Amino acid sequence: MASFADLLVRRRRGLSLTQRELAARAGLTLKAVAALEQGTRRYPYPNTVRALARALELDEAGLAELASSVPDRSAVSGPATGPAPAPLAESGDLPAPPAVVIGRETDVVSVRQRLLATRGSMVTLTGPGGVGKTTLALVAADLARDEFSAGVFFVDLADVVEVDEVLVTVSAILGVPEQETDGTAASLAPLLSGRRILLVLDNVEQVAGCASDLATLLSLCPDLAILVTSRTALRIRSEFVVRVAPLSAADAIRLFRERARSGSSSLADTDDYAVAELCRQADGLPLALELAASVVGTMGMAPFAENLDTGALPGPRDLPRRQRSMVATVAWSYRLLGRRSQELVSRLSLIPGPFPIQRVLDIDGGEPREALNAFGQVLDHSLVSRMGSVGGAEYYRLLVPIRHHVGTYLSPVDRDVTMARLVQSFVDGCRRDVDLYGPEQAESLTILDAETGTIRAVLIWLIDRRRGDDAAQLLYSVALYLLIRGHSSEGLRWTEGLGELPMTKASRAQWLFAETALRFGAGQSALAATRTAIAEAVDIAHEIGDSRLAAQACFQAASIAVSALDLEAAEHFHQEAARHASGMADNWINTYVSTVGGRAALIGGRPAEAEVLYTQAVASARAIGAPFEITGALGGLATAIDLVAPGKRDDEVVALLSEALLQAARHRITLSLGHLLPAFAAAFVRRDDLRLAARLLGAAASFCRYDDAVHIPATREAAESGLAKVRALLSEEAFAQEWAAGRALGFTDLAEIAQRFCPST
Repeated sequence: MASFADLLVRRRRGLSLTQRELAARAGLTLKAVAALEQGTRRYPYPNTVRALARALELDEAGLAELASSVPDRSAVSGPATGPAPAPLAESGDLPAPPAVVIGRETDVVSVRQRLLATRGSMVTLTGPGGVGKTTLALVAADLARDEFSAGVFFVDLADVVEVDEVLVTVSAILGVPEQETDGTAASLAPLLSGRRILLVLDNVEQVAGCASDLATLLSLCPDLAILVTSRTALRIRSEFVVRVAPLSAADAIRLFRERARSGSSSLADTDDYAVAELCRQADGLPLALELAASVVGTMGMAPFAENLDTGALPGPRDLPRRQRSMVATVAWSYRLLGRRSQELVSRLSLIPGPFPIQRVLDIDGGEPREALNAFGQVLDHSLVSRMGSVGGAEYYRLLVPIRHHVGTYLSPVDRDVTMARLVQSFVDGCRRDVDLYGPEQAESLTILDAETGTIRAVLIWLIDRRRGDDAAQLLYSVALYLLIRGHSSEGLRWTEGLGELPMTKASRAQWLFAETALRFGAGQSALAATRTAIAEAVDIAHEIGDSRLAAQACFQAASIAVSALDLEAAEHFHQEAARHASGMADNWINTYVSTVGGRAALIGGRPAEAEVLYTQAVASARAIGAPFEITGALGGLATAIDLVAPGKRDDEVVALLSEALLQAARHRITLSLGHLLPAFAAAFVRRDDLRLAARLLGAAASFCRYDDAVHIPATREAAESGLAKVRALLSEEAFAQEWAAGRALGFTDLAEIAQRFCPST
């Protein structure tokens, strides 16, 4: 029976429709149609299927055929057998709430009690923007932390606009490798089932359609609790709604005075009336009060309170009163700025995440000293927050409510000019500060972690303006980052349609290389379309005479062929890559050429040849000092040695694996852990350290489901026999204890284990 994706493509092409035309007919997004045809979204809802059937002009029989091709969601109806999986990330990353929380003492206790009262339930904090929902959620979650043994995780959904991306974002925060879940509750549930976890989902109102997915997740994971902040209730049966009201007059005054004092502003007794009036106009909204408190030192209380009147400030009068008060406060803070600062903060609103000071200068476009003075004023008025140092540079960000409001002051012309400056600034910053191919890789990964939102915004803007060459070159420069950090599927979504844009042959080859790298990371390397794309990249690189790009395309083609178990093609492309690399003194290229040759040799049953190639790869990787390449080469060499002399060179194998594991854990390279952990566990099985082996196997089970290591028969057999031996020799209780402990290991825990066996430490 044909798959849903195949049927959809066939029916669409039968009507000579593009994906965009079908999406418009069905009332869906282009991304949704593309995901359904690519098979990355496998469980469309019945209303989606009916909409597509109408758009495709199907009769009842055609609709029935299409509907019957959708996989049964109930196939995953409960927890997996055996010890339950745990999240791969470490708990403890809750943003810090204010040191002093005023007026919410009773609410905090009530929310905590409700979270613990009924398992498998959701507590939703609702109320107007700025009322303090997030602060209340953070304090309550922190107070309840000890009751959730598997961790408390904060997921900010402010910038998520597609319902289908909600559980994908949750998975990323939990540290689940993207290949482990297809973005549905059914695929995520086995990874959470049996673990006492609290998810804090912030800013859910714009993706409230995810309610049914959350309900499914809760029904499959009774030990899970979800705390939601949203301007509207999600209306599911397991939801308990807590309406977060504005502060009382007394508490509002307490909050305002406390925040004013913490900002070094003194309030005289004669200011009592002005403070009361300001708090009345703010309508008890904590964010409005805190913003107001940050500027009282500028003009004093009386004129400030007088000018805060909502009737005297711009803003739609048909908005709710509380929202008008919020707009009034932000608008007042904005109006206190000088003209240059107003223009600057409005331009900065187009940056979707953190940014360095150089970005400020680039976006301002004026004389640097004037720009710094203007930015200083913005900082003084608390419209921009300091984030701390990233990659040696101080980073800042606008809070989402402020960013949304001050952006309304930009004209369409100013918006286009500013986005063009942002694009150029980001591209220049990548060229100047980011080096993913050398010893600065770790620091570069940290920088791009902070700027992931900007990567997305810049790529989408370039594609929307049909700047194919610029978009292709940018994607080529950041593809390795997206691959290492597990953002491959997101990168594919962001750059949807890029391949259809006009661009030079060189840019197209770069796009094809980056596209296939992301498909590899998203588990699509064996697809025929992926192999066709990389073959085209090889042909173009040869045609234009770009030896480095040809070497890259060839080793990528070899790697994809290995994943498809096409060893003849893998050998051909490996030889081509080696031929191109021989004329270059490029250790990064040499590392990959040797690594892919080693992978092909391992799968082809030639471990001695693989050892030679991986030894070359380790030498090249160490020469460039990039942790991702070092972990891959070390892990491959350890596997080769283990297959060449099973059990006879264990000390050497453990030393290599521990160094690789230490690098991967320190730099959060989950992509490498899939093959490192099973190999590490196998070594300790041979040493009869069964408890540590069981713990490592528990951790490995969270990473290696789709890793290429499973295609190496001897490696798979060793892992399976090691697991059988551990289960046979350990008591059932001891095995379950160590397995569960392994499931709960975080990056810091793995680094500590690796350090115990790493000779360099």
